[in-house]
Amino acid sequence: MDSTQVRNYRLKRVVLSSSPSNGSDFVAVAIYSEMGSLAYCKRGDKKWSIIDGKRPPYSDVIFHQGQLYALKCNGQLMVCDIGSYPKPIVTELAPRPYTRAMDDLCLVGTSSGLMMVERRTKAGYIYEPTELFTRNTISFNIFKLDTSGRNWYQVKSLGDDVLFLGLNSSDIFIT
Repeated sequence: MDSTQVRNYRLKRVVLSSSPSNGSDFVAVAIYSEMGSLAYCKRGDKKWSIIDGKRPPYSDVIFHQGQLYALKCNGQLMVCDIGSYPKPIVTELAPRPYTRAMDDLCLVGTSSGLMMVERRTKAGYIYEPTELFTRNTISFNIFKLDTSGRNWYQVKSLGDDVLFLGLNSSDIFIT
């Protein structure tokens, strides 16, 4: 797949393993298309390569402590080894936290590990002056990956820490 094809698909998110400006090798990973597929491109590559086309849809992707993690739309966490030859290896790291459907999901890297944030929404319509689809946030659920890295557990409080969520990135600040 060349860069024009990736650009013409709907790009949901692109993350970098490190800053290209520091002169080191880096990897760009994209979630693209309505199916939420993954592709990557290393410094110097002429085209994007697909990461395991059998496992979408993906909701978020993050580089954290030297690893690439991909979060499926159902909350299942995958770890991706894009350095393996001849193609990347994708392995389940943690199953989804529960069986009900999940809303918008994002990954947040912290000094103590990975967190997953679920934004619960309610769909609706506004009819004046024209019909407009809306999604209102009704709550957030926060999960942390346990120390063995095999399950999510729900976090009830961040204590004095502050979590910032955005459309393109999320971060946590320790106070």
